[in-house]
Amino acid sequence: MKIIVIGGGIGGLSAALALRAHDIDVVVLEQAPELREVGAGVQIAANGSIVLRRLGVEEQLAAVACKPMSWTYFDMESGKPMVTWPVGHDATERYGAPLYNVHRADLVNVLADALP
Repeated sequence: MKIIVIGGGIGGLSAALALRAHDIDVVVLEQAPELREVGAGVQIAANGSIVLRRLGVEEQLAAVACKPMSWTYFDMESGKPMVTWPVGHDATERYGAPLYNVHRADLVNVLADALP
């Protein structure tokens, strides 16, 4: 069986890696002359990290991403912190994988580099 994936963004490349993990022949078609993802960063929660681990790219992701230690929300008027909670080691222990912050372009490169 051969599958054609239309689009070489985060979703298309992830789908291609998942299909290849099941020994399915995949071709990714992308209209852009080169893979470039524009935009800012993305947060990958533990459930996404587990998927990327199963796709075999978590180590490469960890090399280009950062793992936040906590989240803090601030009051917009006073600037004072309202609530802080840990998401570093505690969240990794609780959910079985870390939370990552990564730039979209770096994530696209990690996924694309994992494909032939």
